[in-house]
Amino acid sequence: MTMTVSSSEPNKGCANQCPTCSCGPRPSDKWIPWYIVAFFVVVVGVLSAFAWIAVTTEPGVVTQDAYQKGLHYDQTIAASDISAEIPWQASITARKQIDGVHLEVVLKDDRQKPINYAVVESWWVRPVEGKQDQHWKMTEKGNGVYEATGPLPLDGAWDVRVTVAVDDLQKQFIKPVVVE
Repeated sequence: MTMTVSSSEPNKGCANQCPTCSCGPRPSDKWIPWYIVAFFVVVVGVLSAFAWIAVTTEPGVVTQDAYQKGLHYDQTIAASDISAEIPWQASITARKQIDGVHLEVVLKDDRQKPINYAVVESWWVRPVEGKQDQHWKMTEKGNGVYEATGPLPLDGAWDVRVTVAVDDLQKQFIKPVVVE
């Protein structure tokens, strides 16, 4: 038995097809290339939105030059161990005044004697946002007392980091304060 196909009867040339099926392209098949294009347009749109968000928001950088500092991490740990062995004590007080915030640091050694002739610096670090951080050099007033007064851009929570250096020894003290 030989089957011939004529152009007037499209279903007759399809072997093993049900009577309701058609062998030609369906009308929805012409949309397939547009589905592919739409998929890539959506992917590019989402990735573009992510790139815009990444560029325009706060980078969240905690440490500048983190890679270089990481390479010297063992040295940092050794210095921290040495600093922990230094028996210095610090009393850190911050008071809000009309002209800004007054910071007072009282330094004593392990025998409760005042530490004089030290280089004392303070960093006001905002835990929430790094753009507001401040660095103050402190002035020695005598008897182990060091002071600095300056403006802070915002009230609220701050971490005061005080670094004390005497000769080759250096120690850091950290105290959270709330300025109101």
